[in-house]
Amino acid sequence: MLFRKNTGFMAWRKWLGWLALILLIPACSNDNSNPENLEPVSEKPAQQVPLAALRLRQVNTCDELKSYISTSLIKRYASVPRYQYYSCPSDGGRPGAIFSGADDEVSLSGGTPNASSSTPEDVSDTTNQVAGVNEGDIVKTDRQGNMYILSGRHFIVAKGFPPRDLSTLAKIDLGARGLNLFLDKENQRVTILARYDAPYYITDAPSEADERLAVIDPRPDYDYTTAIFYDVSTPDKPEVIDQIQMRGYFREGRRIEDRLHLVSSYYLQTNALYADPEFVALQKKFMDAVNTAQCDTPDGVIENNPDVVQAQKNLSAKIEDIINAIDPADYLPDAKRITDDTSEPVPYLACNDISHPEVNMSLGLQIITSIDTDGANLAATGIINNSQVVYASKTNLYLVENSRNWWWILPNNERPTSQSAIYKFAISREAPNYVATGRVDGYINNQFSLSEYEYSGKNMLRVTTTQDDFLRIDDNDSDTPDWQRRQTNHLSVLDDDGAGRLNIVGEVRNFAPNENIRSARFMGERGFVVTFRNVDPLFTFDLSDPTSPALVGELTIPGFSSYMHPYDKDHLITIGRAGGEGGLGVGNGMQLQLVDVSDMSKPTVVHKFTPEVPQSWSWSAAEYDHKAFTFYKPANLLAIPLQISPNDSKEYFSGIAAYEVTLASGFKELGRVDHADLAFDYYCRQEDSPLIYPYTEDCDNGWYVQWAAPRRSVVMTDTENVYLYTVSDIGLKAASTDDLSTTLGSIVFPPQPYPWWYYGNNSRGDIITIGQNTDTMPVTN
Repeated sequence: MLFRKNTGFMAWRKWLGWLALILLIPACSNDNSNPENLEPVSEKPAQQVPLAALRLRQVNTCDELKSYISTSLIKRYASVPRYQYYSCPSDGGRPGAIFSGADDEVSLSGGTPNASSSTPEDVSDTTNQVAGVNEGDIVKTDRQGNMYILSGRHFIVAKGFPPRDLSTLAKIDLGARGLNLFLDKENQRVTILARYDAPYYITDAPSEADERLAVIDPRPDYDYTTAIFYDVSTPDKPEVIDQIQMRGYFREGRRIEDRLHLVSSYYLQTNALYADPEFVALQKKFMDAVNTAQCDTPDGVIENNPDVVQAQKNLSAKIEDIINAIDPADYLPDAKRITDDTSEPVPYLACNDISHPEVNMSLGLQIITSIDTDGANLAATGIINNSQVVYASKTNLYLVENSRNWWWILPNNERPTSQSAIYKFAISREAPNYVATGRVDGYINNQFSLSEYEYSGKNMLRVTTTQDDFLRIDDNDSDTPDWQRRQTNHLSVLDDDGAGRLNIVGEVRNFAPNENIRSARFMGERGFVVTFRNVDPLFTFDLSDPTSPALVGELTIPGFSSYMHPYDKDHLITIGRAGGEGGLGVGNGMQLQLVDVSDMSKPTVVHKFTPEVPQSWSWSAAEYDHKAFTFYKPANLLAIPLQISPNDSKEYFSGIAAYEVTLASGFKELGRVDHADLAFDYYCRQEDSPLIYPYTEDCDNGWYVQWAAPRRSVVMTDTENVYLYTVSDIGLKAASTDDLSTTLGSIVFPPQPYPWWYYGNNSRGDIITIGQNTDTMPVTN
């Protein structure tokens, strides 16, 4: 494969600097909130969009779908923007912006015990949010200790136990990038979701390239996600059971027993608009009219300006003409079954499989596909939606969409408040079935901000949100209203009324003003929320009465926690960022904490750990990816990726760190497993190194470790020992937790494409080849 020459390891260091800045920005972002000394003459609160406008309506005919699409596109292209950033001439108008218009408790017992000495006694599982709801990952392990791994475009099966016999059983080139892997242990099946990465195409190859360098043509269809179903009953010979391509980009998936529930995204294409020169010209005329009216309309309200009205009318009519000429069935996503070199269509989505809300939205289509782990019994439903968060219990799947993606004009052109619509679908062996819609103020941080829990035989949904609004401040002495940012947070409990509505039956509103939620966790009838501005308040909630949830405790800690994991029923392990200078803001270090929540009114940090490396930056992928966080409770073992970047790049560490976590002693580091030696041997010692150009500075300065980024860890045990298996981009290692410095076994994966941050700012760069085969890929930007 062809990629650009490394522009220097400093590109990676620069990327870490940007990451630090991104983490710091939210700590300062509230500074434009209303100052305490500002006393507005009148404050107009943002308004809510009615729940009825968000509920889904099933499409009955393709003409109905066409009408909704046309109206949504008119809202998108022919509506007066809420904010105008056009600068008026200095001799007229007013410059500036114009306004118009089951619970989450994870299993703490590890995997399933196995008594046979030739197989592990126990194996750790993927860190799943909900017990019994399995999330896809890049590594899975069966009861015999066989490991199923996605590494770039390769599917690898490794014999993992005993660790000294660690070896590759099978290696399959998928021909596409592996996204996610599911293991059905009971039926000995693996499902892989894979996708082509669309490269940037060049028209010629550099003269210095050899015959392996070529331009790909024709281009593959990158809109498809491929589901490959394997029988792994004979691990060294995985056999393809079925292969189905589904149009759309895979986002999330859950496995419940032998049934997969997959969520993918697809944008209903509007290429026909921009392919029409008249549409392009009319759109420009409309925006020119809006910008001119912005400066010429004295009161700043421009919807009724005659030129704007006429341009809007002409553009809307053109959009209707273009959409009316298209058959919606032609651009609905399809599916096909792949057999050898042939394919055949599979029934997937028809117009009447699509639902949409009353409110018009950006034309994203979320597809929920349910299918067995052998590729049988496929059923799907689609909703016009742009959800950001997916959460699932054993019986229901929820999609969450933020109000930034819908167009809703309120009376008097008031601004809608920030809201989230929550869509509930029943999942089973049949097609996903829409059940109800709920609405909460604010946006939802991630999947851990939601939790379904059974109260007196009825499932209810608990939700935490951050409301982030700009309130209009009208001052009688000013012609222009001011907009002041306000943030606050809520915890809500929603109940399905059986009539299509998720109603709020209890809530705690407006806690932690001018802060935003960084993490949340629900454990039975208790809830925990971390917010942040300059410090990290941890809030505890009593949720025993869903109609009257109560905030019962608060703990202020420097820094913030981005993920919380149950240690036991009364303690949490948290991971996040340490505090900055004086305990305020964000520091340079990753931080682990053990929090006692046995007394909900007085949560207490009992232990804290931050890697002590002066003048360095430490970071863990587990801060924002819970699947990288491996906690094996039977051994009190925590393993996480750890990267430390000191000023001297030769002292850089990139690997897995392991800790024993106890209530008595806190975090005791057992050791670190570094895969740098695998990368050095592969890239710097081999005479047939895959690098065409031997960059000696990469090897001299230790920059080769960028190919050994840590990803995951797995725990296996026998009657006497606990073994840690660490997975990186370059390979797999096994070691005993009694001596992590001694490698018991290792394998090297096929080489990875260069990481995305590797290319620096060069527009082209030299060409190098990664990989031992003749497959080629054009340079990417």
